[in-house]
Amino acid sequence: MTVVEILFFLVVVFIFIQTVNKSSTSPSSSSTNPSSNMAGKVVEVKSKAEFENLIKANARVIVDFSATWCGPCKAIAPIFAKLSEAHGNIKFVKVDVDEVAEVAREYNVTAMPTFLFIKDGSVVGEPLRGANPSALGAQVAQFAA
Repeated sequence: MTVVEILFFLVVVFIFIQTVNKSSTSPSSSSTNPSSNMAGKVVEVKSKAEFENLIKANARVIVDFSATWCGPCKAIAPIFAKLSEAHGNIKFVKVDVDEVAEVAREYNVTAMPTFLFIKDGSVVGEPLRGANPSALGAQVAQFAA
């Protein structure tokens, strides 16, 4: 691991800790709503048609395939939300694999979380599997460039 990678990882961890602390002390946070830590910039898709429309309407899309019962998905959600705030030129989308199973099957999602990077309707590169903040941040930065 290079010094730059270590520094990047530390920054991502710091952002994660700040996000968790902020949302746990926020008066609007709700323990009954699993998406309460999600920022407004992340779109939660509820149907295949909605997903397809988002892909067609946006040149760059990052998809977070997750599930409400998935602990690692919950852990990385605040980081995904922060990245969405930092990259306004990219549409950040969350797909619950149980609610929109057809889309998850179409993209061969077998583990959660899985992140797909879609440019002009086509998947770019390999899916990122797992809740790795530094890998997610690096891949988002590369995709945004």
